[in-house]
Amino acid sequence: MAHFTLLDAMNAIEVIMDPRMDNGVTLPNENESKTSSFDPQAPLSSEEISWILDRAVAAEGEDFHAEKFEVGLCEGLQTNKVLESLDSAEQRLNEWTAQLSHLRSARSLLDDIISSPSPSEPVATSPARAAFDPAICRKLVVVTPLKPIELSNQGQAWTILKNELDGLIGMYEIAEQGTSADWMILMKSRPPQWTLDLVYRHIVPIQHDYILSLASSLSQHMLVGGAAHDSHLLLNGVMDLQRRLQEVLDHFLLSLNQNRPRTRRNFAKVLSAWHKIEADATQLMITIRAPLQHIRLAAQVTYRLPLVIHHFRLAIITEYVMAGFELELYETSEWPFLYWYVAVILGEQVGTLNDLLQTLDQDSESQEAASRLENTLKWCEGLQRLCWGRFVMLVPLIGTAALTPHMDLDRQRRNMMKRFDWSIPSASESSVLEDSGRPDWNAYETAVARLKGRE
Repeated sequence: MAHFTLLDAMNAIEVIMDPRMDNGVTLPNENESKTSSFDPQAPLSSEEISWILDRAVAAEGEDFHAEKFEVGLCEGLQTNKVLESLDSAEQRLNEWTAQLSHLRSARSLLDDIISSPSPSEPVATSPARAAFDPAICRKLVVVTPLKPIELSNQGQAWTILKNELDGLIGMYEIAEQGTSADWMILMKSRPPQWTLDLVYRHIVPIQHDYILSLASSLSQHMLVGGAAHDSHLLLNGVMDLQRRLQEVLDHFLLSLNQNRPRTRRNFAKVLSAWHKIEADATQLMITIRAPLQHIRLAAQVTYRLPLVIHHFRLAIITEYVMAGFELELYETSEWPFLYWYVAVILGEQVGTLNDLLQTLDQDSESQEAASRLENTLKWCEGLQRLCWGRFVMLVPLIGTAALTPHMDLDRQRRNMMKRFDWSIPSASESSVLEDSGRPDWNAYETAVARLKGRE
C-alpha cells in the first residue's frame, strides 16, 4: 500500500499488544496534509483573532500527550535554568492561597465572555484556520507517533473551564475553613487530579478537622492543668494519638478521591488500624480522666474523642460494604446478611451520634458541629430503615432458587467471614475493647429465625 511505511507497520504490531497505541495510518488525504503552516504576520480580522483565542481555550483543555518518553521537554535550556523555573513555579503556587479574589474575578469574566456573542467560524480559506494543526502530535519528537487532536466544541470548552474555576474556588474555601465532612463530599465528587494535588500539597495538609482539634485541645489542657507534670508519659500518649489520627484521617480522605474498587481496598487495609486507635484512645482517656476532672472542658473531651473516632470507623465500614453493592461484588444469596449487617452498623452509628450530641457544649463551634451531626444522624436513620426493610423482604427467599448460588448457612458463614477478614485482628492487634463493627453471624441467624417465625 502506498504511504504505508515501516513506522506504520511497527505501530500495527504495538497495537496488537496494546490497542491504546493505535494512532491510525497516515494517508495523504488526512487533515494534516491539508493544514498549511500558520503565518503570524498574516492580516486577520478582529473576529478571526477572537475565534483563535476561543479555540485556544479549547486546546488548553485537551490532552496534548506531553509525555515525551524520557526525552526532555527543555532540551535547549541548561539544567540550572530549569531548576530555577521550577523554584519560581513553586513559589507562585505557595502564594496562590492569597489569590482567591483573582479566581472569583476570573469566574465573573468568564460569565461575561460566555454571555457575549461568539465569533463566527472563519471561512475555509481563512489563514486563521492554520493556527491549529490537529496532527501536531505526529510532528513531535517522540518514540511512538500519537493520534491527531480532536478539539471539543466551544460550548464544551467553556463548560470545562467554568467547572475547573468553580472547583478551585470551592476547594480553596474548604481548605481555609472546611471540616472532614466537607472534604468527604469534595473527594467523592472526584475533582480533577491536578486541582486536588494543588490544594492538598500546596495549600493545606488536612488539619482543619474536629477530631484533630479535640486531640490538640486535650494536649493543651493537660499542659495547663498540670496533668503533664504528674505524668509526662500520658501527654506523650495523647500527642502520639494525635499523630496517628492525622495519618489515618489523611488516608481516609484521599482514598475517597480514588475509584471505587481502590477506595474499597484501601478501607479494608486501614480498618484494623482505626480499631486499634479507637481501643488505645478509649483506654488512654480512661487513664487521664481522673487528673483532668477539675477541668470541665478537658473532662468532656475524654468522653467525646473516642466517640468521634468510633463514628469515623463506622462510616468507613458502611462505605466499604455499600461499595461492594455498587461494584456488583456480591452474590444474591449474600444480600440478606449484608443488608442486615449494614443495618446493624447504622444502628450503632445512630447511637454513637446521639451520644456525641449529648456531649456538645452551647458554644458556636459545638453548635455548628451539632448541626452537621444532626444531618448525618437523619441520613443514617433513613439508610438504616432502607437496609432493614430490604433484609426483611429477602428473608423469605433465603434457601430458595431466587437467591443464587444456593448455599447452606455454614458455607455462607465461612464466605462472609472471609469477606470480612479485616475485622479479625491479629494477635498483636488484639485489644480489650469489644469490636462492635465485627460481623456477628449468630446474631444474624437469630434475626432470620425470629422473622421466619412470624411468617
